[in-house]
Amino acid sequence: MFSCDVDSASCGFCFSNFKKSDNIFHCNNCSTTYHLPCGSHLTADQLFYVNSPMCINCYSETFPFTDVAEDDADIFNTEKCENAQNDSNYNSNIFSSIDPENNIMSNIDTSGYFDTNKLSAKLNEINSSDHFSIYHLNCRSLKKNLSAITDYLQSLETKFDVLSFTETFLADDDPTNLINIEGYIGPITDNRVIKVTKRGKIIKRGGCAIYVRQELTVTDRSDDLKVSDMENCWVEIKRKSNQKPLIIGTIYRPGSYSYDNFAPKLDQLLHTLNDKKYDTIITGDYNIDLLRNTTESRDYLQLINSNGFSQQVNNPTRITDHSKSLIDHILCNVTDGICHPGVFLTDTGTTDHLPTFLLLSKYS
Repeated sequence: MFSCDVDSASCGFCFSNFKKSDNIFHCNNCSTTYHLPCGSHLTADQLFYVNSPMCINCYSETFPFTDVAEDDADIFNTEKCENAQNDSNYNSNIFSSIDPENNIMSNIDTSGYFDTNKLSAKLNEINSSDHFSIYHLNCRSLKKNLSAITDYLQSLETKFDVLSFTETFLADDDPTNLINIEGYIGPITDNRVIKVTKRGKIIKRGGCAIYVRQELTVTDRSDDLKVSDMENCWVEIKRKSNQKPLIIGTIYRPGSYSYDNFAPKLDQLLHTLNDKKYDTIITGDYNIDLLRNTTESRDYLQLINSNGFSQQVNNPTRITDHSKSLIDHILCNVTDGICHPGVFLTDTGTTDHLPTFLLLSKYS
C-alpha cells in the first residue's frame, strides 16, 4: 500500500483515475493496481505486515471457500481468530438480551447439529406427513456445485418442500437448464454480477435462488416483495383453501454492505410482512454473527423480534480453522406451527458454510 503522487493511471476496479494522496494497493499476483478499498480485503494497518498481498479477485480464486471480502476478513483479524467461546464478546445465549415482552421464541425447539439418522428420528417424532420443510445453503456457485448439492440432498431421507441458496454466482444470461433440480420448480432468482475487471473478466458474486417442490402451487412474489438495493427473492406457496398462504424469502447480505443501510430496509420489509399478516419464513446469509454480543447483533435481534419474527438457528453455521460464526439465519413469524430448526454437520464439498433447515410441524 502506498500513496499516489501522480494524477495518472486508473483503478482496476472502479476505473477512475488515481488522485494525489489516494491510498493505492498493488496486487502482487496479477500486477493490477487499485484504490485500497476497491482492491483489498485488508486495512492499511494489516497490509503493513503482508509481504505479497493479493487483491480480492486473486484471493477468491486462490482460496475459493474463503470470501474474505464479504465475510469480514476473519482469518486476518487476530481478535476473531481466537476460539469464539473463549472470546470476551462471545455470548452463547445472546437472545437473552432481548426484551422478554418482544421475545416470541417460546415455540422453538433448541437448534442442534444433525446427520441423516438424527433427521430421520426427528421426522418420526414430529409426524413427517404433517410438516413443512425448508433448506438453505450458502453454496458459493450454484452452477459449479449443483451436482454435489443434489447428491447430498438425495442422501437425506426426506424431500424438502423448499430449497434456498445464497451466493449463487449466477448471471441473468446463465441458461436455466444448467441449474434445474429434478422434482422442483424454479429457480426463482436474484442474480448479481458485481464487477468487470480491467482485463474484461466478469466476476460473479452474491445472488440468491429458491426452488419449490413441484407438487406445491407456487407464485413468484419478487415483483411486489423484493427490496431494492438488497439481494433477495420471494415466492408464495398456496395452502388449503381456508388457510392463508405461506411466503418464503431468501436474503443475501454481503459483509461489505453497511449494516446501517441494511437494517432500515429489513425493518420496513418485516413490518410490511407482519402488518399484512403473512405467514413468512426467510432464510439467508446475513453476515451478522450472532455468537458475538455486539451492538449490531443486539440491534438486529431486537429489530426482528419487534416485528413479530424470531431467529431460529442457534449453532455456528460457518466454521474455519480459525473461527466459527453464526451468520446463516432463518427468520420465522409462524405461530400456528412448531418450529424445529437444525444445522447439518456435514462437508458438502462445496463451501465452508453448513446447511441449515427448518421443519414446521402441525402446519399442513
